[in-house]
This record gives sequence, structure tokens and C-alpha cells, in this order.
Amino acid sequence: MARAGLADRLIEALAGLHATAVDIGDGATTIRLAGPRARDVLAKGCPLDLHPRAFGPGRVAQSVIAQADAVIHQTADDGGGPVFEIHVRRSFAEYLWLWLADAALEFGLGVDR
Repeated sequence: MARAGLADRLIEALAGLHATAVDIGDGATTIRLAGPRARDVLAKGCPLDLHPRAFGPGRVAQSVIAQADAVIHQTADDGGGPVFEIHVRRSFAEYLWLWLADAALEFGLGVDR
């Protein structure tokens, strides 16, 4: 597994700094939202300024989406629209998935599992 020992290596690299690393990977899951209207769907439930000049590829922010705490990472804008990775606690994943699917209906979009 690629992440095995990663937290230990990061803790060692951060020695002497006011920082730490903690592996929380098993407590969260990732939902990928992509396409020309992805930003519009996300904006329906997220208070962040998601305009491309404020939130573009490489940007990461912690916020809420439809009252669920999430970390939003725009990984790309590949010409077909932005690509977002939404990291959310597993206990909120189904709720957020269903909310995103419903929010996408306004734009005539569907979801893939």
C-alpha cells in the first residue's frame, strides 16, 4: 500500500516545525464531481466563491456542502469542465451523494456510481 508509513515519514520531515501529520484516511471517502456544470451543482450548496478566478485547479478549501463538512479540491479543468474531489466523512457520504444527484437534476445531469 502506497500510504503505509506515510504519516511516519511526514512526522519525521516536519520535526522541529509547528506541524504534524495524522492518517485519517479510513474515516473519509471521496466523491468526484466533474463536467461543464460541476461548478454550478456544487455552488447550489456551498458558500465558497467557486468562480474560476477564485477557485481553480490546485485549490483546496474546507467548507460545507448542503450542511455536510467537506474538503473540496479542484484537481483539474480539462476543457470538459472542472474536476472536483470532495472528501467527506463516511457517515455523510450517502447523504451528500444523494444531495448532489438531486442538485444535478436542475441542469439535466445524472450521476455515475
